[in-house]
Amino acid sequence: MPVPTRPAASELLGPAVEEPEDFDAFAHQPPFRPRRNPARLWTVFAIAFAVVALAAVAAIFLIGPPRLGAMTGAAASSPLGIEGTIARQQLASGNSLLTVNGRVWNPAGKTQRVPPIKVELLDAQGATVSSWSVAAPVSELAPGQSATFSNTEIDAPPAAKRLHLSFGPSV
Repeated sequence: MPVPTRPAASELLGPAVEEPEDFDAFAHQPPFRPRRNPARLWTVFAIAFAVVALAAVAAIFLIGPPRLGAMTGAAASSPLGIEGTIARQQLASGNSLLTVNGRVWNPAGKTQRVPPIKVELLDAQGATVSSWSVAAPVSELAPGQSATFSNTEIDAPPAAKRLHLSFGPSV
């Protein structure tokens, strides 16, 4: 039984490669290009995302959701209360006149700005069939104070059965 022999080092490494004359193994830059590390790239992206997310949370915390909503055009929540009724009247000309009467009040303990009022007419299934904006009856309300408003529309859709009032974005 023959004894296995180890291959010589020259057989493992292959043929020798000629180095250029100006090659310096101790030069400042290595003679090769480093490989990209995908784990490092994903880590950098994750850290960048975390920084952006933390900045967004800090902005919401410092600015506050109502003011941030007003900046973006979204309706801000208001402590004001609102209620209203609709009345439909047939005119001699054949047109129908829809009158919206309502009241806005301030139950909060401090003076509140009154934003424009958004009027929505809903059908029997709750879908919006018509909507418009009404100017605020006053610019601000003191604690416990209320103000009334009235608005009329001609030829409102006959499918309108219910009224929904809310506050629109401040201008």
